[in-house]
Amino acid sequence: LVDPLNEKPTFTFKLAASFGGTAFDLGEDTVTLGAGGSRTATVPVGADITIQETGVANYTTTAYSTTDPDGDDYDAATTTYSLAVPTSGETVTFRNVRNTATIDVKKQVTIDGDTNVFSFTAKLERGNGSAIGNYVLWDDGDGVAEPGVDLITGETSGEVSFTLANNGSQKLIVPVGIRLIVTETAAETADRSETVDLDNYATGASAVYTETGSSFSGSYNEANRRFTVPSAPNNALTVTFVNGTGSKPVMFKKIDGDGKALGGATFSLYKEYGCSNVVTITVNDVKTNTVTSADTFTTTEGVLSNVAFKVAPGVYYMKEVNTVSGFRANDSVYRVVVGESGAEAAEITLPTGRDYRIDRMSSSTTADTVPDIMTYGIMNVSTATRRAILKKIDGGDHWPLPGAKFDILAYDRTVVATGLESGAAGAIFAGTLPYGTYYLHETTVPAGFTARLTDGNWYRLTVKAGEDGITIAGPLATRP
Repeated sequence: LVDPLNEKPTFTFKLAASFGGTAFDLGEDTVTLGAGGSRTATVPVGADITIQETGVANYTTTAYSTTDPDGDDYDAATTTYSLAVPTSGETVTFRNVRNTATIDVKKQVTIDGDTNVFSFTAKLERGNGSAIGNYVLWDDGDGVAEPGVDLITGETSGEVSFTLANNGSQKLIVPVGIRLIVTETAAETADRSETVDLDNYATGASAVYTETGSSFSGSYNEANRRFTVPSAPNNALTVTFVNGTGSKPVMFKKIDGDGKALGGATFSLYKEYGCSNVVTITVNDVKTNTVTSADTFTTTEGVLSNVAFKVAPGVYYMKEVNTVSGFRANDSVYRVVVGESGAEAAEITLPTGRDYRIDRMSSSTTADTVPDIMTYGIMNVSTATRRAILKKIDGGDHWPLPGAKFDILAYDRTVVATGLESGAAGAIFAGTLPYGTYYLHETTVPAGFTARLTDGNWYRLTVKAGEDGITIAGPLATRP
């Protein structure tokens, strides 16, 4: 057994023998051995015997014998050694070497000009949480797993320490199946003359498989700035710690045309209105409460405040890069202003009690006053539509009422149509509307009638599939 962790596992072997085509009784068909263990069996010369080792998922196994020192009779696919017993007897040796994986720890700082150096510790644990004694696997550049010598203290200890500046990296060699915990512990200036408060940074970390770039299901504890690889896989991983100075949380809703939470839409944050330079942010999944660092973030189904991320104070621009199937793409650019310094740069005022503000932009310098993103969110309308013809009648004899004028507003209060007027038959052609909820604002009431509210009458219009797909409720008691 070759295991740098000095663990003492046992391995199970299944034995089978035959002589002249008839099964031969070895006395036992299962043997359990630890490192250096052995078992002797007496078998007739010329008998065929197979020995299969099981339970070796975290090890690379080879086998050889006295007469087969190169192990040609070993089948790695089934971990089975086969031989015909010679006249002089035979010794069959199984060699197990603990598999290891390379974990590349990287540092990324999203603040331009940040030259600070960040300290990390790494340690190994068994699945039950017990420490791996005095040992941490380490790669000092030769790709070989060695006892972990602390690069700062020069000593071998239960955990190793190393430092990384922006875009720096350190490779660790980790035994497969063992838990690895990497913690960001401190920061200091590049010349090591001053310490820097880590609380000045918002931190995040995530892992991907190095070769494929696909996500790995490790976990990041934001409070302790600690990333855990629960069981090191056979494939190499890249774990990236991302820091942003003074980051603040930003949340917004992604809704459909009825105001319901819409999951699956993907956004990116950019440095400029042209949306070409992506900003890496710390994303919090509000449903699973996991934190990752990413260039995109996706809305969560069924959660009304369904997007949450952290970013440093400043002025950013946001755009939807992937639209949910069945909904029209939203090509608008949204300005995201974070912190007082961002508000000062954008020459705006932040809402009371909020550290950020989101506005839809009509140009690089002009924000739309409607919709109110902070109140209603960002909406995608359905690709399914319906032709809507409405009728204005009196409340008594149900006679058609001409001369009423209406505006139509979407759920987020954006204007869909204005100045629609009922004709002699009371008909109002509202156009072809995507499925969703709308508000009809009767701005001009026919002569002889009185509006319920000071600014006219308000009705709720619902457009959906089915025979009753167009319904109107109202007039409403209050302005929506």
